[in-house]
Amino acid sequence: MIKTPQPMRAADDGRLSGHDAGHDAGHGAGPVVGRAHGASGAPVDDQSDDRFIRRILAILMVALAVLVIWRLSEILVVVFGAVLLSLVLRGIGGKIGSVLGVRTTVAIAAVVLVLVAFVVLLGWLFGSQIHTQFEDIAKRLPEIVDKLEAQAGKEPIGQYIMQQLSSMNFTGATGAAAAHVAHFAKSLTGGVGFLALVFFTGIYIAIQPERYRRGLLTIVPPRRRARATEFLDVAANSLTRWMLAQLCVMIFVGTCVGLGLWAIGVRGAFALGLIDGIFTFVPVIGPIAASIPAILLGLAQSPLLALYTMALYVGVHMLEGYLITPVAQSHAISLPPVVTLFAALSFGLLLGPFAVLFAAPMAVLVMVAFGMFYVEDVLGEKRTWPPGR
Repeated sequence: MIKTPQPMRAADDGRLSGHDAGHDAGHGAGPVVGRAHGASGAPVDDQSDDRFIRRILAILMVALAVLVIWRLSEILVVVFGAVLLSLVLRGIGGKIGSVLGVRTTVAIAAVVLVLVAFVVLLGWLFGSQIHTQFEDIAKRLPEIVDKLEAQAGKEPIGQYIMQQLSSMNFTGATGAAAAHVAHFAKSLTGGVGFLALVFFTGIYIAIQPERYRRGLLTIVPPRRRARATEFLDVAANSLTRWMLAQLCVMIFVGTCVGLGLWAIGVRGAFALGLIDGIFTFVPVIGPIAASIPAILLGLAQSPLLALYTMALYVGVHMLEGYLITPVAQSHAISLPPVVTLFAALSFGLLLGPFAVLFAAPMAVLVMVAFGMFYVEDVLGEKRTWPPGR
């Protein structure tokens, strides 16, 4: 019997395998330097390309968002105003509901009915008087300006100023100013519709806030929704407290100015007080703008009355700035005046004239976002404004 030498065959197989491997290496991969691979198994070059594409897409998305915000600025202002109104209604309705033991929606409905009844009653009692005063102010202001120009021409210093002004070329500046005034006047024609839209939209949001809240959170990535929910809570709380404090300040200022002007004998006192109370919603800029027509009307009656009017405005707003506002904001949110001023200028240029009305609460929202997403999340520090938990 002939036995097959198994070890020798195994060795031959091994040599054959090595030969085949060498043959394959000679004709195939061999000692070829391949591309480096990342942890995910994809080539590093592909990962770099993916990161570059994602960055380009992110930049394009940000640019698209800025374009949409700019084109839809008026709608965004309406939405923001409606959100502010809904926060106020929820805040007042929530407190009333907790005291009376009724549902918040029922309390909100009661608050809305009371507000509407109050406005109707105010219009019925003082509407014709206030309307007459507004017409008188609009009629007399141009006459007052012409009278001041005539009086200035009689004095040497006035003549010098008029000569210097007449020698300057105001063509370009006047055209630009006229364009801005025309745009602002055109915007004011839709003021009633703007307020009505804000009012009804705010009521809808106040009745069903969770519905719109859930819809807003659906566009946030799931891993960031908890943080986004916290931001919405902090922002809503901060805006509600700021709004309630500012409403108290507005009522105080409007009442004091109206009664003070009536006491010293300025025509249109209640209309001017109403204007000052409303304009106080825009801190820093609003009170200054509201004082100009009152001082001009006082000057038309007598220089001494104009001095009294100026002293009244300065006194009321000093009292408001150093006592009323600090007391009101001690339980709310204090906004630095410089931030308010630049917010009014910035949002007015970006979003139009109506955005100036909501510049301060918009600044509150931006500062809350800055404190949470940059100071806390990026820097890892505790925010100081608004106070953290």
